[in-house]
Amino acid sequence: MKRTQMKRGSKQFTHGKPIDSKRKPLPHKSVKTARRDEELQRMTALMMLDDPTCHVRSPHCTGYMSCLHHVTARSVAPQRVLDPDNVVRSCSSCNNWIETADGSEWAEACGMKRRSER
Repeated sequence: MKRTQMKRGSKQFTHGKPIDSKRKPLPHKSVKTARRDEELQRMTALMMLDDPTCHVRSPHCTGYMSCLHHVTARSVAPQRVLDPDNVVRSCSSCNNWIETADGSEWAEACGMKRRSER
């Protein structure tokens, strides 16, 4: 198949309409979400200073905390994202393993994961 280059100065089209290059891109996060995420980062840093060990202790644990695991998922209970009773110190290996099929069953049995808010 032969391809031809677009001529300089020609307009690019998408679905028959020219692309407006002056449009602003959509923000990645709302202001409210950005503030909540900043607060979560502060909370993680403070908890890491207090006790830097992983409390999940899955079979894939590295032993050192690098993030917080939300017992009730952020998508299930967004109002509990910053609740200290809903987070557990976790290494990224444990946090990722809990979200897999094998780890999910283990986490529910150990009380590290809840599917619904209590």
